[in-house]
Amino acid sequence: MSENLTDWKAIGDSKRDVLLSLIPEEWRIQLPLPSPAILPDVTGHIRQYLSLKEVEITDRRSRYPETGHVVQLPKRSAIEQRWLIRW
Repeated sequence: MSENLTDWKAIGDSKRDVLLSLIPEEWRIQLPLPSPAILPDVTGHIRQYLSLKEVEITDRRSRYPETGHVVQLPKRSAIEQRWLIRW
């Protein structure tokens, strides 16, 4: 069993090395990554390319801290719709 595990790891390592060799060195992300504190804040940059409606939509999404809120809204609507159809 451990022999197969070793073979599997060696094969995986070999394939990873082959894939990495296909990516030019200058295209690779250099590690360690810079700290977010020293990077410029570019979150407002995209606004110049968006319509007012698109900005409103993207801002609205950020008001939901958890994706569960976004998922729950359509589920609740579907349940309410089913209830309305029955009556």
